Amino acid sequence: MGASEIVNVSISLVSVNPSRESFGTGMFVAYHTANADLVRSYSDLPSVAVDFPSTTVQGPQQLIYNAAAEYFGDNPAPSKLKIGRRTHTSLQLLTLNCLTTDSSLVQFTLQGKAISVTSSTTTALSATAIAAAVASATCSGISSTVSGSAVVITSTGTGQIIAFSGWNRAQLDPELTTTTASNLTADLNAIKAADSDFYGFAIDSQTDNEIVEGAAWARTNGLKEFFFDTIDGKCSSTSTGNLLATLKGTAETKTCGLVQAKNSQAWAGVALMAQSAVSDPGSYTLDMRTLPGITPDNWNDTESSNIQANNGNLYRTLAGELCVNFGTNIDGSFEDDRRFIDWLQQEIQVRLIAAFKAASDAKRKIPYTTKGIRLIASVIQGALTDGVRVGGFSDDPDLAPYVIVPKIADIADSYITTRNLPNVKFVGTLAGAIQKVTVVGTVGGA
Repeated sequence: MGASEIVNVSISLVSVNPSRESFGTGMFVAYHTANADLVRSYSDLPSVAVDFPSTTVQGPQQLIYNAAAEYFGDNPAPSKLKIGRRTHTSLQLLTLNCLTTDSSLVQFTLQGKAISVTSSTTTALSATAIAAAVASATCSGISSTVSGSAVVITSTGTGQIIAFSGWNRAQLDPELTTTTASNLTADLNAIKAADSDFYGFAIDSQTDNEIVEGAAWARTNGLKEFFFDTIDGKCSSTSTGNLLATLKGTAETKTCGLVQAKNSQAWAGVALMAQSAVSDPGSYTLDMRTLPGITPDNWNDTESSNIQANNGNLYRTLAGELCVNFGTNIDGSFEDDRRFIDWLQQEIQVRLIAAFKAASDAKRKIPYTTKGIRLIASVIQGALTDGVRVGGFSDDPDLAPYVIVPKIADIADSYITTRNLPNVKFVGTLAGAIQKVTVVGTVGGA
């Protein structure tokens, strides 16, 4: 019997299960052959480097090291990272849709190789020229073909993740998918069965379909949150028919994503996960956070609006400051509110279990009486009060959270005989955060 079967805690947002430690623990899910463990824990980058030393060779080892470097890259950094081993691999497909017809210089880096080629007068001819340049560069672990106005690049090595960076989004519109079933759900289920003590997670192969699969898994697996970044060019160029629009259509409540146009292996999603993990639930917002090691994008107003329309996040420079905008999950809620509510659910559950255990250890019980019901209420109120202390709930006197319990005379015998206390409720108002300010001023003349 699990804890949730003893204490059924349901908390919902109204408009107006891992350990406590797990809310500060991220999981990076990646294919590798460094060891046979499904999950290993690491306290810092040097400990990761023991299993995954930095190398000049493109592959899972360097990929995991780079992601871990991003996770532990800030000060302070989270105290723990877990690496979950994927046992399934899939072939990645990078489609470079050509936009340029002005015979301009097209430059990017693919699998560590610098590509430089002059585009042509049509998108189809530009695609042919780019594909030829990719072929002559003899990039490892990939093959390339031309399909109309697109260059189609396919990974060929086991566990090979395509490394693509440094493109001009006015010239190339990239899209990353897989050509075979990813089996990500099976991998996540196996990892969770081996070690469920984590909250946030990110994945190695950030293709559009695997991101959709990861978001669905997070939504249906309790106290888990999925972080990702995407190079899908359509997320900024249009508000429909792209990855973010797909995720928004399924109202992904437990997914936080960032759009970037710099590097398919930037690990900005891992950086977001780290910023969340290092912060106490309820005390922060991801908006305006700096992501060390992440290069900002120069989004124009239209691109920014398209990303925001589907509740995506972006990283840019504002008034000389590097910062995340907007700190939202894909369903439009704020990531910090969602994590606080998950923490609160866990905290109430942990405290109630502790109360039952304390009574049992004292060779006593919590009686089904008015006194016993009040004890249950006080335990829950303690969690709510701590929710105010950490900043998740409003501290305004008129909005303080409170518990509502039934009178024993109003409880049906069927509940009493089965020792189930029903209809215990609480009301609280989220503190939220100020992220925008509208200033109206009047200036008089001399």
